[in-house]
Amino acid sequence: MTMECLKISLFVIVVAFHTSSTATILDSKGSTSLLPVTTSKESSVLRDILNQESLVRLSLVQRMQSLTMDEMDSRKKVDTLAESLKILTEKMQIIKAENQRLKDELTILKEAHLDLKEDVRQLKITQANDSSELLSFKKNYLDFSLFVNETIEQMRHDKNASDAQLLNFTSQVLSGNFLRIIFIKYL
Repeated sequence: MTMECLKISLFVIVVAFHTSSTATILDSKGSTSLLPVTTSKESSVLRDILNQESLVRLSLVQRMQSLTMDEMDSRKKVDTLAESLKILTEKMQIIKAENQRLKDELTILKEAHLDLKEDVRQLKITQANDSSELLSFKKNYLDFSLFVNETIEQMRHDKNASDAQLLNFTSQVLSGNFLRIIFIKYL
């Protein structure tokens, strides 16, 4: 839009010079020439137009400087954003690598967990078998212990019976009845 204002002001200046009144002026040799003669009103208008053009040019220069500064700021911001994007991309690559490492570690841990589960299952089976075997041994021990106790009891009973017979025999021998019993038996 400022370029249009500049073109319009130049057009106005040209028109002002062409439409101004011309007068015949004699030079020092006496010849006449056509030179534009301007009145004070026209000079004032021309000065106003030139002042407006100067203001438009100054405004245009200020706007150009402002646009140039804005462009430089924008380039700095773009450079800063590009650098930030580069840093973020690098960080993202690092995070992706760390994420992959953790996924690999998780896979290894899951496999180890499955192996441990299998080991625990095998231990439970072994423990159940050992527990059954232990119960069987315990039952056998109790049966054996009962048998031993019964045998010892029978042996005590038999010993007591033997002791009683021996005592009876001893008392018969001492009383002399034994020889008579044997003698009677064999006769």
